[in-house]
Amino acid sequence: MFPADFGVIITCARKDFLFAKGCCASVRQYLPNVPICLLVDGDFDLDQLPHLYDAQVLNRRTVRDPFLRDQSFGYGITKMIAFWESPFEYFLLLDADTVLWGDLRPLADFSRYDLVIDQPTYGYQPADIETWFFNLAKLRRHYPDFEPLKYDQLYTCTGVTFARRGALDLGDYRRALPQLRTEPGLFLSGEMGLLNFLYFDGAARGKFRLGHADTQYLVPDFTRAEAAARFPLVAGQPVVAGPPNVIHYNGDTKPTLDNAGHYIEPMVYFRQQFLQARHGELAPAAAQAILRQEDAFFRQRPPLWRRALRKLGFK
Repeated sequence: MFPADFGVIITCARKDFLFAKGCCASVRQYLPNVPICLLVDGDFDLDQLPHLYDAQVLNRRTVRDPFLRDQSFGYGITKMIAFWESPFEYFLLLDADTVLWGDLRPLADFSRYDLVIDQPTYGYQPADIETWFFNLAKLRRHYPDFEPLKYDQLYTCTGVTFARRGALDLGDYRRALPQLRTEPGLFLSGEMGLLNFLYFDGAARGKFRLGHADTQYLVPDFTRAEAAARFPLVAGQPVVAGPPNVIHYNGDTKPTLDNAGHYIEPMVYFRQQFLQARHGELAPAAAQAILRQEDAFFRQRPPLWRRALRKLGFK
């Protein structure tokens, strides 16, 4: 039996809130009775989303732990707060640039696992690991008992995670977070290297039970035609023809209207569903105008100094 105290947590900031709206709409379509929590970095207008979807909000004002409140907001690390401050004992943690495609709950067996992460369809060579996850020499120096190459077939993009609250050791995170900031290159790709390390190091030390399932579809890894065949829209409506999954527009493949070289239609559909919930029926031209205005804000590049700080894990 699936746990009763289960919810979905969506991490977002002002910049990617346009996608979080679509993500929430997809959750409400496929998990209509499952509660939603927005984990929000920043103070900005949430466009009535909490009211429309009866969603809780977790932000700097409501995080209880002083360390997490003071140290764990910002690019790549905000999502980490969910592992200890989730309002649900069990949860699905999603990046904002994702949409559900079906009911994912059958993929998480919490009777056997405390954490369920994606099952990659390919492995990584050492050079790939040092591109996406961490510097192997630095990691071995700080954590000599960890064997990073042992998991070269299992490292995963961290945009989709099922978890039990408290499964990860907060002490391990408190130790590793300063290293993310003070030793550039140790942990890479926002939280991805850090979180993969915490997953596999903690599981190896018996701190929790780690499982794998086919939970996410990484859009950049497939052609537009492949993605359209896997996630069809028929007469403008999504049709779940295969196993449930999460469509993840990771990396630079963001589903703005000007990125039609990729299969953006699922996110566009759910962004429009949010607009319908928010404004009622809109003329197509009016809906397109709102989406393009949001896209224009998203496409604004932050200053160079802010991009540099983000690479180091700061807000």
